[in-house]
Amino acid sequence: TLEDNNYTVKTKEIFEAITIQELSKKLVNNETVKEEKVVYDSILPATAAQMRVYTSQFISPQSTHYNIFSAFKAEDVDVEKLQKAVNELVVRHESLRTSFENRNGQIVQIINSPTTIEIEMLDSCDSALFNTPFDLSVAPLFKVGYYNSTIMVAAHHIIVDGESMTVLCNELNELYMGRSLPETVQYGEFAVTDNYTKENEKYWLDVFSEEVNELELPTDYQRPEHQSFSGTNIYTKIDNVLNNNILSKCKELGITPYVYYMSCYNILLSKFSTNEDICVGMPINGRSSKHLNTIGMFVNTVVLRTNTDGKKTIKKL
Repeated sequence: TLEDNNYTVKTKEIFEAITIQELSKKLVNNETVKEEKVVYDSILPATAAQMRVYTSQFISPQSTHYNIFSAFKAEDVDVEKLQKAVNELVVRHESLRTSFENRNGQIVQIINSPTTIEIEMLDSCDSALFNTPFDLSVAPLFKVGYYNSTIMVAAHHIIVDGESMTVLCNELNELYMGRSLPETVQYGEFAVTDNYTKENEKYWLDVFSEEVNELELPTDYQRPEHQSFSGTNIYTKIDNVLNNNILSKCKELGITPYVYYMSCYNILLSKFSTNEDICVGMPINGRSSKHLNTIGMFVNTVVLRTNTDGKKTIKKL
């Protein structure tokens, strides 16, 4: 791969380059780029994503909606080995010993010194009894417990995202098995370089210079007075013939399948709501390749605002 040969390229440039020749000119050889070490204090500002989670948790301090939970089976739990693996994980990742405070109106994250986190011996496999609310001002904001051969892990979303949870569980398993791990980049490096510039601010103020109307959809039930997180997922598939036709159309229009499906989705919402101003929140990963094994809160939501004027084609949308 490119990274195996010390080359990188920005995602934006992949789409801007029409030919392979153009793309090759945009490749950056990392061996020729001297990357300065990022220095930061143990107390640093929370990132924008962390501030949103902090605010939501502050409004509902006893809520577990922002807890991320995982459980897996082991053939036989060696408590001593599990405890050692958890301790090593806390030393390895600063996020797992980070707490949060509001200091004079500014939300900060505090990286604490490594301490022993006692794993919990549980009385049952009931996740609700284990997955309890966290106090964001007290580290650690994650915990590990076990019941017979089941190991449970819970962490607050302010220090992990879905991909981080995968990294956490995988590394916990590796350390439990006594295997060594490569060096990792700390989340603090991302936090101090995650700059929200005036240029960024101006862009989003321009996008939302006009008021956004509430999207009223013809739902089967009346919207409840208080927000509820009860719901379900419905999955469906499209057949290969339709999929191939869509891919051919995308190639003809010079767009990606993602753009095609988002355009169709916006049109659908517009038809249901009789509204031509559609805003859709799209979750993004937020990680660069150097942070693939970093535990932290990287995900963000980008709002895609589209005007679905009836005269526009899918390509124009």
